[in-house]
Amino acid sequence: MPPGARCSRSKAEVVFRVMNVLLAGRIVCGAAALSLTSVKRLIGAPPRQVASALTYLSNEGIVCVDRRQDIIRLTDRALRELTG
Repeated sequence: MPPGARCSRSKAEVVFRVMNVLLAGRIVCGAAALSLTSVKRLIGAPPRQVASALTYLSNEGIVCVDRRQDIIRLTDRALRELTG
């Protein structure tokens, strides 16, 4: 695969990667929210797959996406459920 190419991933894998990046950002960096642009880059999936995963997670009440401010974060409810 050429450098910079993005391979297709399953929806479940993309959803998992988004949540993993958000949790790691919260735990390692103490970041309540991350740049949406950075998260998309870290996921390593085609933009359409990332958008689909973000829509799913948002509809499920797991993430909040603010495209105007270019940020994404876990909802308070999701953070409580994921971190106990």
